[in-house]
Amino acid sequence: MVKQAWLCSYSRKCVQKTYYLTITFLAVLLAGSNGGLVNEGSQLFSCMDVEHGVMPDIEHYTCMVDMLSRAGRLKQAMEVIKSMPYEPSALMWGLLVRACSLHADIAITQQVAESLVALVTQESLPYVVLSQVYAMKCHWETVVCLRRMMKERGVKEVVGCSWIIMKNKVAVFREDNMVHPGGKAVYNTLRLLWWDIREMDYVPMDCSILGDLKRF
Repeated sequence: MVKQAWLCSYSRKCVQKTYYLTITFLAVLLAGSNGGLVNEGSQLFSCMDVEHGVMPDIEHYTCMVDMLSRAGRLKQAMEVIKSMPYEPSALMWGLLVRACSLHADIAITQQVAESLVALVTQESLPYVVLSQVYAMKCHWETVVCLRRMMKERGVKEVVGCSWIIMKNKVAVFREDNMVHPGGKAVYNTLRLLWWDIREMDYVPMDCSILGDLKRF
């Protein structure tokens, strides 16, 4: 509600002013992306040039791709990329490929992943996401091929990591290291949280088999 009010406030300011700053529209689009206001953001983006005389730059297009991707509108995000007068950046493809991991559209995921690999050859993200999508569709032979391709090309998967500051000390949790100085208390708490999540009818995406496929 607050974000929607902020978006409306910025929109009114844009109408009232006689000049329009690029950064103003960028801030509004970011708010729309974070707040899930896809229709409002899209409407504002479409009228930037026509009504306000501001040509969208690569940052504005990136916001639109992010906004549409978060909403699961992958085809519309692809149309934005194809229609813009700029070369797509690695950031733009990265935002879209992350969304593909949630919506499992093989055709779009493959196209986006290939575009990202062409820009950043050693980036593991497109391979991992594509593997996950194929795993969700039970295309295991393709998953194995992708893992082998990563190994042959020397692409290393980035290890997931998170951290928190407790009593002026930084506690780090790594995906590949289940040992932590906090001992059993930390992981017992995590188990309790996991049980609470499961009781809320959350169904996790089981891609554990991907870990077994890493040995190929």
